[in-house]
Formats: sequence, structure tokens, C-alpha cells
Amino acid sequence: MMLRKALRAHGYDVVAETATAPEAIRIATTTPLDLILMDVNLQGSMDGIEAARQILADHFVPIIMLTATVARDQVQRAFEAGASGYISKPVTSQNLIPMLQAILAQSPIAQNVEEARARFDAVSGTDRFNAAPLVPPLPFP
Repeated sequence: MMLRKALRAHGYDVVAETATAPEAIRIATTTPLDLILMDVNLQGSMDGIEAARQILADHFVPIIMLTATVARDQVQRAFEAGASGYISKPVTSQNLIPMLQAILAQSPIAQNVEEARARFDAVSGTDRFNAAPLVPPLPFP
């Protein structure tokens, strides 16, 4: 609950929450997501690392693993599964938001948006920062 509040306070939408791996996999494979925050310890027999592995087998979405444990083998397993980041609890805005911003900025989705904006600016003759047409002055005889 506190994590959701912190994310919303920084302008992020929280699309869904779940406590089980099968539900996390279902949500991730049926809902367009920019990023997933996945706790390593989920209810049931499957942990968050295995859920991340299964999600990333068919879908690209950055996943940041959250855990109370900083065991080297667990961290290694998370990155081998394809996790983009790993944060130990307690999770705070100071350690989450910068990682979230960095991972989202490097995501192919963000890069495609920037490329599309640059192409639009080039074709439309506008500058998206001030939205003024970039028309050269007309020469007067």
C-alpha cells in the first residue's frame, strides 16, 4: 500500500497488484505494462524469480525484483532470470524512483517514443519543446 502511494506521488500509475506468481504471470501477459515490481517472496509454491523468468520468456518488460534478503545466490538467480534491477527492503522512494527512471529511460519502449517524436518533429517542422513551427524566414526581394 505504501509503495503504491509513493509511486502515484511520483506520477506513476499502478495497474495491478497480486500476491501470487500465477496471477502475476496472467496480468503481465494480458496487460500492456511499462515495468513490473516483483517481490521475490510470493504466496504459493512459485517465487517471484520464477514468475519473472516465465514472463520474460514470452514478453519483454523490465522487472525490478524486491526482497528482504540480499543473498548472493538469490540476486544471481534474479539476474539470470532476466531481472532489470534488484532492491532490498525496505523499499523507499530514494532507492526505487531513481532505479525506475533509469530502467524506463533505457527501455526499448522509451527509446521508440523518443525516435517517433524526433521523426515527427522532422516531418512536421515543429519543435516539441515550444511547439512553434520551424519555418525559415521568407526572403524578400
